[in-house]
Amino acid sequence: MALPKEQANCAPAFEHFTDLPRYTEGKVSLTLFAGDYASQSAPAKYFTPLFGAELKGSGEFEQVLEPGFEYGFLLVKGEARLDGQAMSTDQLYYLGTGHHQTRLELTDAVIICLGGKPFGEDIVMWWNFVGRSTQEIADARARWQAGGFGDIPQYPGSPTPAPELQGNLKAGH
Repeated sequence: MALPKEQANCAPAFEHFTDLPRYTEGKVSLTLFAGDYASQSAPAKYFTPLFGAELKGSGEFEQVLEPGFEYGFLLVKGEARLDGQAMSTDQLYYLGTGHHQTRLELTDAVIICLGGKPFGEDIVMWWNFVGRSTQEIADARARWQAGGFGDIPQYPGSPTPAPELQGNLKAGH
């Protein structure tokens, strides 16, 4: 996740929660993994106002939105419509600020919704890394390859190697 400049160089951290807040509307459930929804709060620590949830099931769901947030919706599986528009699994559906709610129609579907206040500065995102320049991304990749991000004890395997930097993400460009 992108961190504000003041926290950008904090130590890496990983949190794992098995008991997350849930909200159900008809046959659609919303599992909250970041932020607040329907008087519930996710237990994860974060540094800016965020929202993250998995919606799952079949039926209509009127999702309340924070007007100051921007949102992205990703259909993981099944069929769904967002405000009447058919969704596909190869597209991120973006809603800018100013929305109070959105209507989702799910058919045996899973949707991930991520949102938050607009960040207010340019960010470079590539693979698992977030930075403020391509050099920061190149440095993070080198650190990852050298094992400098620590271990996740629950992960049953070796870290996945980072892909090679290509195009305008090459160090120094």
